[in-house]
Amino acid sequence: MAQNIKQGNIFGRIGQNLGQGLAEQIPKEVERNRFVSGLQDLEKNGANLNPQQYFTRALQTYGLADRPQVVQSLAELARQQGIRNSFSRSNDGQTNQQNASPQARESIRQGNMPTAQNPGGIQRSVVQGDEKVPTNFPNRTEEAQGNQGIVKENPTQNKFLPPIPWTPAERDADIGREAERHPELTFDQIQQRVADNERRFLAAPEAYREQQKHLQGLEDAADAEFDKQLATALQKEGNAIYGDLTGDTLLDVKKAMRHDIATNPNLTGKEAAEKWVKKGKDFVEKKNQVKATAKRDLSDRILPHKKDSVLKSLMAAQPSYDEMGRKREYYNMLQSDNNAETGSYGFSLSPGGAALISYPRSEPIKKTIKSFNKFDFSDPRKTDGSSRKAASEFGKNRTNGDSVLAFARNMQYEYPSFNTHAFIDYLRDNRDELNLNPDQIKEIELPYEDFFPNWGDLAVFPYIWKGSVYE
Repeated sequence: MAQNIKQGNIFGRIGQNLGQGLAEQIPKEVERNRFVSGLQDLEKNGANLNPQQYFTRALQTYGLADRPQVVQSLAELARQQGIRNSFSRSNDGQTNQQNASPQARESIRQGNMPTAQNPGGIQRSVVQGDEKVPTNFPNRTEEAQGNQGIVKENPTQNKFLPPIPWTPAERDADIGREAERHPELTFDQIQQRVADNERRFLAAPEAYREQQKHLQGLEDAADAEFDKQLATALQKEGNAIYGDLTGDTLLDVKKAMRHDIATNPNLTGKEAAEKWVKKGKDFVEKKNQVKATAKRDLSDRILPHKKDSVLKSLMAAQPSYDEMGRKREYYNMLQSDNNAETGSYGFSLSPGGAALISYPRSEPIKKTIKSFNKFDFSDPRKTDGSSRKAASEFGKNRTNGDSVLAFARNMQYEYPSFNTHAFIDYLRDNRDELNLNPDQIKEIELPYEDFFPNWGDLAVFPYIWKGSVYE
């Protein structure tokens, strides 16, 4: 008996197959979406994780365990990211200092570690070359440190001294620091870095000494060039031209020359030597002009208009002495007597008169002088108090270039009742609190009489009208 099988509906078969395919495909698509979402979340939130944290987070990503090639790729990415992060942190000065060895931290603290901007680790401040030998220092230490020149560092600093090799404890501590900073490196690689750190630590002082030796050589070469040019100038122009460059002046000029080389990048050692040799010559020529004025005729000492001319010429010479840092020399020369036998020439001025010319008053001191009036010194009962107040105001407002003698003489001229004794006594009693500089201390130790005019002053300063020296 034949069996009749009914043919199924084609659309039913298609629907059945489609449903079966979707049932198989949808779970796979869901898994893929979960996997991709997990990787995106890892990319977004894994930037600040260390390599171990990053890899642990990656393993928690859905479906990653079934993809060994992806796991291997992520492990390599984590390693590379760790390398980038570690060297990125090393550029942070704060982190670098925290992770450095004790010796390195000390060098960083002192500001001596080499950097990309300063490979030698030497601190320098580049300024324009100074045309003037500095003076007016508050004490002898700062005077010695002024115009330091090319070599500015004390060779007894720790960084110049041969270091002691690291102890095992210090080496182990550095291994710990390097392992923390570079977790991506193997132990052998970390040991190599530690050995390199110690090698550079031990070699640093020698590098500093070589640099110091090089700078000292530049300074010696500049000194030799100066001496050579000066000797040649003496042969050509004679000792009379440079004979008045005293030893102290030559030392100051050489010091200024070295400072000029150190601070003026456009100046060679030969050019600096030529410049300062000629400045020394200009200074001596000005000194000779002052000497010639000291040998003036009697009429120049008596006639008012000629006295005024002499005074103005002496004031005009003061900047030349100031430029060479020789104000004290000018002050002493103005007090000297003429003596043809010894070759000494001067104007026989009192210390106060010489100070008026050698030490012009600073603007703060000029204002202090003008802050008083005639009534402050008109009452004899108040004169002493006003004079002591003037001393107090001088101490508050004076600069290191101001003279006690010049201030007192200026006050005597403006206020005839000014009590010089009370003024000086106050400064003597309060010298430490006022922090006077060495030259000012020398002045207050002079006898009272040196603050008053003498016969030499009468031959230079005007009698009755106000001279420009008081302005």
